[in-house]
Amino acid sequence: MIRIRAEYLPQEGRAVGHLAPELAGAVTIATYNEAENLPELLERLLGLEPQVGVVVVDDASPDGTGELGDEWAARVPGRVVVIHR
Repeated sequence: MIRIRAEYLPQEGRAVGHLAPELAGAVTIATYNEAENLPELLERLLGLEPQVGVVVVDDASPDGTGELGDEWAARVPGRVVVIHR
């Protein structure tokens, strides 16, 4: 099972979503101002077989990357997690 453990988050950080235990693995993406690129990247990663989860680590992007990641976490629960730093 893949778990994002809260103690690894910065004190001011928060996580949105969870990863399903049946996934083959997870890909972690560090982002800053990637709102334009994130949708296509997530579509491609979520289309891989075997299925993987995606952990988006956003560093307070002013362009809304983190919020866009939150929308994906809500739209495909169990496949996308967003960590906000």
